[in-house]
Amino acid sequence: MRYQSFWGNVTSEQRDYITSIETLSHTIITQQQQHIRDVEQEAHRLIAEWEDYYSVWSHQIKTPLASLQLQADTDNLSKASVKNEVNKIEHYVKMMIYYLKANHLSNDIALTNIEVDKIIKSLLREHAHFFIQNDLTVNLDVRKLQVLSDEKWLRFILEQLLINAVKYTLQGAITIRSSQFQQLEIIDTGIGILPEDLPRVFEKGYTGYNGRTQHKATGLGLYMVKKLADELNIKLIIESTVGKGTSVRLIFPKNHV
Repeated sequence: MRYQSFWGNVTSEQRDYITSIETLSHTIITQQQQHIRDVEQEAHRLIAEWEDYYSVWSHQIKTPLASLQLQADTDNLSKASVKNEVNKIEHYVKMMIYYLKANHLSNDIALTNIEVDKIIKSLLREHAHFFIQNDLTVNLDVRKLQVLSDEKWLRFILEQLLINAVKYTLQGAITIRSSQFQQLEIIDTGIGILPEDLPRVFEKGYTGYNGRTQHKATGLGLYMVKKLADELNIKLIIESTVGKGTSVRLIFPKNHV
C-alpha cells in the first residue's frame, strides 16, 4: 500500500528514472552473478587440473623411490645408481614447482638479453651423467646466440627438451646447433614419433604410442614447454622420423633489449 501510494505521487519523469535505476541494478546483479559462476567454474577447473597433474606426478616420482628401496633391500647400492635416481627425483620436484609457477606466468617473467650458448653448456655439464649412462655422444655447434627472453623459463624449456632427447635415444648422438637466424635446434637419433602422434605431442596428457610403450612419458613435459614458449614468443617446430630421430627447432624473436 505504501509503495502504491508512493508510486501514485511521482511524476512520469521520476517513474522513468526509477525504472532505469531498477533496470541498471538488475543488469549489474545479473552480471555479478555470472561472474561468480565463472570464477567458481574456473576454480573447479584448476582444482581438477591440479588433481590430474598430482596424480601423474605422484606416480612418476614413485619409480625412482621404488628403485632406491629395491637397491637398499638387496644391498645393491652404488654411488652411480643412487645419484641417477636422486637426479630423477630432483627433476620431478623441479617440474612440480615450475608447473605451479606456470599458472601465474604474467607475474613471473623478466625479459633480458640472454646468451643461449651459455645455458646449453651449463645444462650439458649438469646432466652429463645422463649422456654417459646412455653412452650418447654430444655434438655441440652453438655459436654465440643472444636472445630476449626470461632466463629461468628458457632454461627450463631447454632442459626439458634435452632430457626428452636423451630419454628416447637408445644409441647414437644428440646434436645441438644454432644459426644466425635466431634459431636453435636439438636433434636426436632416437626412436622417433609416429606421424599421427606428431601434431598432438604438445597437448596436455598426450603421450603417443612410443611414450606408452616405453613407459617413460607423462604428457606433461612438452605441454609445459609449449605453454612457456608461447609466453616467451618462441616458435617451436618439431619434425620426426620413426626409427631415425627427432628434431626440435626453436625460433626466437629478433628484437633485443
